[in-house]
Amino acid sequence: MHNRLLEDICRSSCADVNLLLSSTGLPAAEYLKKEFGIPFVAGIPAHGVGERYFEAVRTASVTGENQYPFRDRGDIPADDKKLPVCLIGEPVVMTSLAASLQTLTGCPTHVFSATEEGNDRAGDRNRFLGKNDSAPKGEEALNAMLSQIVSENASLSGKGIAVAADPCYRDILPEGCSLVRLPHLAFSGRIFLKEIPDLVGEDVLTAFKSSLSAQNTDHYI
Repeated sequence: MHNRLLEDICRSSCADVNLLLSSTGLPAAEYLKKEFGIPFVAGIPAHGVGERYFEAVRTASVTGENQYPFRDRGDIPADDKKLPVCLIGEPVVMTSLAASLQTLTGCPTHVFSATEEGNDRAGDRNRFLGKNDSAPKGEEALNAMLSQIVSENASLSGKGIAVAADPCYRDILPEGCSLVRLPHLAFSGRIFLKEIPDLVGEDVLTAFKSSLSAQNTDHYI
């Protein structure tokens, strides 16, 4: 098995397109683009947006250009009369899930990157994030950004802002936010290992729908 894996790695320069499933793979993806001209597609085929994802794969193959199918979600209809949903974590996966939720619920979405991969030199922007997303510098900045979203939507009826994040973020969420538990090995290790969901299935959508109908309690995916 080890030898077969090594053989597969040796053939990686023959690929037409690389699938960048996490921002941690960016250095390798950029190297393969620079040395062999292989474009990458940043994202996962989350529930409800598979067609958008695979269209990006086809576009990358034809044009040779890197694709970010879920970075800019402005073309996905969103109802500004609905409370927005927020996602905190690794930006490639979270923007994919945001596109899924916006497509299937009509709720506006905001992603907050919890990693530095993809940040510009100043750290103010992240290449995986769109105009409604942010790369906060620390917990205080994140808390302030979430508080602003809560304040801006105070006039809308609902049960608070649903926030998908690792359970370790629970204590820094401001009042008016409801945690949707989305554990990640890089944040909480194996503590919540059994709670890690199938990210391309319906689990995340189901948990958010539960969150939107309840208040002041954690929601399990």
